[in-house]
Amino acid sequence: MIQPGSVVCCGLTTLDLVQGLDTVPVPGSKMVATYSTVDVGGPAANAARTAALLGSDVVLHTLLGSEPLARIARDILERDGVTVRDHTPHRDPWAMPVSSVLVSPDGERTVVSSNASGAPAPVPELDPGDAAVVLVDGHHPSLALATIRAHPHARVLLDGGSWKPALRRILPEVDVAVVSADFHAPEDAAALTAPHVTWGRSHGAGEVEVTRGGQRWRLPVPRVAVVDTLGAGDVLHGAIAHALASGGAEDPVEAIRWAIPVASRSCCYRGVTTWVRENPADATR
Repeated sequence: MIQPGSVVCCGLTTLDLVQGLDTVPVPGSKMVATYSTVDVGGPAANAARTAALLGSDVVLHTLLGSEPLARIARDILERDGVTVRDHTPHRDPWAMPVSSVLVSPDGERTVVSSNASGAPAPVPELDPGDAAVVLVDGHHPSLALATIRAHPHARVLLDGGSWKPALRRILPEVDVAVVSADFHAPEDAAALTAPHVTWGRSHGAGEVEVTRGGQRWRLPVPRVAVVDTLGAGDVLHGAIAHALASGGAEDPVEAIRWAIPVASRSCCYRGVTTWVRENPADATR
């Protein structure tokens, strides 16, 4: 198993109400869930949980707020080993988003969430740090830039689920970007990044395409018995961050290669982090 390193994550935290269905959702119908659970969501939050459960020392900069549901989210994050830094301004009425998640019989998930819309934009003065990796997800961009600049020697990893205009400010700071098939950047966005940046693009169960300069790789994804794909991309990013921070994979391509089977095996379990608690050896074998 790769030994622990130091990871700082910055971005979205949600509280997810997850319900499993034994049939595909039908508009206008009433359906009985096969199971229901409440869990933390958000790309940066789930990546932070993953890196911590794999053994990294992890801090998450995010916005939780003071509503009662924020305490539930904090408890889950801290249970999984994440140190939480909540930057919601005092007396701000904003509340952490709640997501509704439906998991179909084939393991595919449908998510409805307000994400970070309407969130305050704090620009805190953070103490300089020596993290090996800073992971950002494009949410809370002012906070993300402050976090990046507080760790000038860290590798910056972007979790790109979808294009966000604020990424124009973040991309010049990025060293490794792993994006989804739904990430469609404007044509001029590539000019914002340096030539050394490693780009990865996931395609669900398909190969992960990786490019750097003129080099290209196609990394295979193991076939697994899928139970739940919720958070698989977040697990992938958290595992990449852990591999880079630990020194177990100095090259980003090898870090992505190592992380792919971790994310795949997480899909064999119900929930984002259940794979660690039910079978820790299965997480990294």
